[in-house]
Amino acid sequence: RLPLTIDQVTSRAMAREPSLAQALAGVVRDPAGYPLMGDHQRSALTREAQIVADVSLLYLAAVAARERVAYREQVAEAASIAAELASRMRKVGNLNVLHQTEHELDFAETEKNLSHARASATRTREALVRRLQWSGYPPHEIPSRLPNLPSSLPSVHPVDARLLEMRLAN
Repeated sequence: RLPLTIDQVTSRAMAREPSLAQALAGVVRDPAGYPLMGDHQRSALTREAQIVADVSLLYLAAVAARERVAYREQVAEAASIAAELASRMRKVGNLNVLHQTEHELDFAETEKNLSHARASATRTREALVRRLQWSGYPPHEIPSRLPNLPSSLPSVHPVDARLLEMRLAN
């Protein structure tokens, strides 16, 4: 299965809102034209931005939870190896019972943390599935890693920069 992208998730969420698509059909997405839009169109743009933000947050939470599970699995594997080594060292007399027990407790703690991470990953994935109204699980796999950060910040549109300046001045 192919990895699910944030664009696919956003498209799916927008497809669930046909009236919103109708309201935005003739809208030119130029910030300079925003004051010329009707209330209905401005409201539709606001609703669209809210949907994109909500779905993006759910998507990124699901990907992060999956990445957290992978990390916890590595930690649990290392703790398992340490506990096994401690057990062998105890058998040959190189480690006392207290230290062996500490390693076993560390392993138990990492297993508990792994279990919590898996439950969290399931909850976040199910929240995404519910929000997108998929029956069952998504047709694509949730990626195992968050996307890399951009190398540079996107440029700000001059209209947005002017609006920000005006807002900061008040």
